[in-house]
Amino acid sequence: IVVAPDEPDEDYYEEYLQLRLALALREKHGERILALCEEGLRRWPDSTRLKEVQANQVSASDPQQARQLLRSVLLQGEPRAQTAWQYLEIAGQAPDVAARGVIQSAPEDRRTMLSELFSDVMRDPSLLRWNASYLEWALQEFPESDFLRWRLATHYNSNGQVDRAIQRARELHQRNPDDPESKRMLGRCLIDRDAKQALPYLEQVCRENRSVEYLFDLARCHQIAGNGQQAQQLHWEIMEQNPYVSSSWTNLFVFSGPSDRLWRYVGPMLEHGCGVDDEYFLVATVMAAIRQRQQLPTAWFPLAMQRFEMLKTHPGFRDERTRLTRSLLAWVARRPQDLGGNAKLPSGWIDLLAARLWWPRCSWIPQRTDE
Repeated sequence: IVVAPDEPDEDYYEEYLQLRLALALREKHGERILALCEEGLRRWPDSTRLKEVQANQVSASDPQQARQLLRSVLLQGEPRAQTAWQYLEIAGQAPDVAARGVIQSAPEDRRTMLSELFSDVMRDPSLLRWNASYLEWALQEFPESDFLRWRLATHYNSNGQVDRAIQRARELHQRNPDDPESKRMLGRCLIDRDAKQALPYLEQVCRENRSVEYLFDLARCHQIAGNGQQAQQLHWEIMEQNPYVSSSWTNLFVFSGPSDRLWRYVGPMLEHGCGVDDEYFLVATVMAAIRQRQQLPTAWFPLAMQRFEMLKTHPGFRDERTRLTRSLLAWVARRPQDLGGNAKLPSGWIDLLAARLWWPRCSWIPQRTDE
């Protein structure tokens, strides 16, 4: 039961309305949601949150009204990334076209802000194919925006378009020659073309900032340039700063193999939930456990299952998919109760036989409590 406040206190009334709205949303009571949005908008006609909720509620029955609500926030209010995302979902146009339409309709003093806001949304994986065309247009319209230039360099770099990434990163650095982030971006973009050319930029920023992110870029650059010893030293420095950087742990394992020093990190990293997004880490921990004659904690299995799902659409590193599959098959053979009812693993007899008789077998898997 939600009791109305006796006094028209602004803060109290706002909290009261939010509580009723949260209950209506939880119960999916459409009429009540709309009534509460109308009530709130009479009091706060510029509320971004209320207009977003109202637009979401009417988007199926009246998409035109939903678009108008969201456009009013984008053109006149205080929009968030969520506002832009909702608008693109119901715009009825290609996302880059819809974003351009809003920006061109906006007052001039809001256009750069909106172009940068939409750039936040357009980098979502589901919108990736429209991202470059949108960013190129936006940067042409707003050439003074280094935020857009940064986004474009990042997009090209992450998608392997090295020359285009370097072009935008050079522009960024030329415009901001003393900015460490601009130097770092240029160094990162140069790595895949010429790691030795990238080194001076990354070394310079690391002299000023020894954060994990900066050090990892420099370590990767040294590794690609063939400077393995320097790369290892940097990865150890990273691990000393943050013992949960599983990508650095994996690089150290690949460089030098298992060791007592490396093994000490494994349990805490797995318990911390590390490795789902990092290539080969969960396979490397199996290798390390076998060679160290140790057992992995049970936290390994759910992380490995998540990584297994990711590898259905991503190739992974080297033989990662095959080895992870066999590791999971071996685990389930030893601990079948850990596999949930809806989870599935491949049932190829070759992988199953290899898992049991060749690699990884089961010495690294903790015993069941009933054994």
